[in-house]
Amino acid sequence: MEKLSFEEKIGQMFFPAAFINDTDENIRAMEELIRQYTIGGLTFFHSPQMAAANYEKKANIPRNENSRQRLEELIRHYQSVSKYPLLISIDAEWGLAMRVENTEQYPYALSLGASSDPYLVFETGEAIGRDLRAAGIHFNLAPVLDINLDPGNPVIGYRSFGQYKERVTELALAWYRGLRSVGILGCAKHFPGHGDTAVDSHLGLPVINKSREELFDQELFPFIKAIEMDIDCIMPGHLAVPALTQDDQMPSSLSKNVVTRLLREWLGYTGAVMTDALNMRAVSKRFEKPGELELAAIHAGNDLLSFSANIPAAVELIRQQCEPEQLQQSFERVDMLKKKAGLFDHEVPETPMPLSVEETRSLKQRLARSIVTVIKNGVPISESGAEKIACLSLNKSAGEGVFCKTVSALRSLPVYEMLRFSRSNGIILDESLDQYERLIVALYIPGLKPQSRFGLDQKLIGWLNMIMKKKQVNLVVFGNPYALAHIDFDLADQVVLAWQDMKELEVTAAQYLFGRTEVSGTLPVSIDKSVSDTISDL
Repeated sequence: MEKLSFEEKIGQMFFPAAFINDTDENIRAMEELIRQYTIGGLTFFHSPQMAAANYEKKANIPRNENSRQRLEELIRHYQSVSKYPLLISIDAEWGLAMRVENTEQYPYALSLGASSDPYLVFETGEAIGRDLRAAGIHFNLAPVLDINLDPGNPVIGYRSFGQYKERVTELALAWYRGLRSVGILGCAKHFPGHGDTAVDSHLGLPVINKSREELFDQELFPFIKAIEMDIDCIMPGHLAVPALTQDDQMPSSLSKNVVTRLLREWLGYTGAVMTDALNMRAVSKRFEKPGELELAAIHAGNDLLSFSANIPAAVELIRQQCEPEQLQQSFERVDMLKKKAGLFDHEVPETPMPLSVEETRSLKQRLARSIVTVIKNGVPISESGAEKIACLSLNKSAGEGVFCKTVSALRSLPVYEMLRFSRSNGIILDESLDQYERLIVALYIPGLKPQSRFGLDQKLIGWLNMIMKKKQVNLVVFGNPYALAHIDFDLADQVVLAWQDMKELEVTAAQYLFGRTEVSGTLPVSIDKSVSDTISDL
C-alpha cells in the first residue's frame, strides 16, 4: 500500500455504495470506479430503492430471496477487480437482516437496552460479527452511541440503547467488543450525538440547541468512553450544533470545529473518521458543483467518504485543493483499518463460523428472558381452572403470531384477532368476548417510528381502552416502548413489554404470564404520556 501514487491514495478515501440488487450496467460502472480510482472500500446496501434518496419508500423495493448469496458473489467479484484489497462495510445494527433478506436478525439496540447483562449484549455483537465474517464483510457501521433523549426522534429511537448515558455506553461498547472479538471493525455514530433531534437527517438538517456544557454532560459522554478504548472509527452526524459550530446551518460532519478541533484535538481521537452517507438531504443539496461536498468533508477532517455521488469530480477537486500532508494522514488511517481487518495478512486467519441453529436459538432465548420487561405486575395465570379466558391478537393474524399459539399450547384457549378496526368489527368482537372473564391481549405495534402514533389506529386503541375498563386484561405489547404513551395501559391488570415480534420473545412472554419462566428486563427509556400529542404530530 505504501507504493500507491498520490492519486491512488486519494481514491482509497472513497467508499461508494454498492447495491446487492442492482443492474448489470451499474455493476459495470462500479467495476470501472474500482479500476480507475483505486477506491478504498465499498458499503453495501440492499438496493438503490432502499437508499436515502428513496427514504420515504416512494419507489417499490425489490425482494430477492437469494440476496445473501448475491452479496457474497458481488464481494468476491469486486475484490477480484480491485488492485488492492477492498474494505467491505455494511450497516448491520441488528444483524445482516438490516440489509439482507433471509438472514439472522437480533434484537434492536433499544430492546437490548432493557438487558441488565452486558455479556449477553457482547454475545449478540459477537454473533453478528460471525455472520459478517462468513459473508466476506470486514466493517460494521455500528454501534449507535446516540442517547435517545427525544421520544419523538424520527430516525434514532429504536436504534439507540436508550436514554440513560451510562447504560447506553456500557451496552453499546459491550456490543462493539463482541464485534471485535471475531475480528470485525466497528464505527461509533453519530458524533456528537443525534438522540435529541426531531428532524431526520435523511430528509433535512436537524439542529441541536444545547450548550457546550450540556453536550459534554450527555451527548458526548458515550463517545468519550469509546475514544478511551480506541474505537476503530467514528462517524459524525449530519446535524447542526451551533454551540460547536457557531452556525445553525452548518452540519457537524462538514465542520472543522467539530471533526478536527473537537474530535481530534480536544478529545484526542486518533482513529478513522467516516462521513455518514453523503446523499442524505441534510448535506446533499448544499453544493451545486459536483465534488464540492466531498471536498468540504475532507477539509473538515474526515478520512473516509461514504456514498459519494461523483467520485471523478471529487477526486480531482481534492487533488487540487487539499494539503498532501492531510491526505497522507487520512490514507494512513484507511490503511490502518485494513491492517486491523487482516487484509494484508500473508496467512489467512481461520474465520469464526456463524453460530449454529441451536446456538442462535439458545442466545435468543437467553436474550428474551433478559429483555422482556414487566411494566405492571400481575398474578400468574393458572394453566387449568374454571376462569374463562381467551387470547386476542391485535394488528397481527393469530395464525402468524407465535404468542397466541404458545398461550393456547399452555392452556387450551380460544383465539380471536382483529387486523383492521371498524365499528362493526368492534361490535361483533365485543359480543364474542362477552363470555370471557379475562383476556390475554397481544398488541403488535405496526410502526417502529413515532410518526402517526407508531401506526396505531386511534379507534382500535379507544376500543382496547374500553375493553380494559370492562374486563381483566393481561396486556402484552410487541413494539417500541414509546408507543405506550398512546395507550391507557394502566387500565390493564398486567402489562408486559415484549419489544419485537421475534419468536423467542413471543414464547418467553407467553411463558412468563403462566409462571413458566422469569424475566428481568427494565425500561431503558421513560414513558411520559404528556408527550404523546407531540409524538403524534410528527
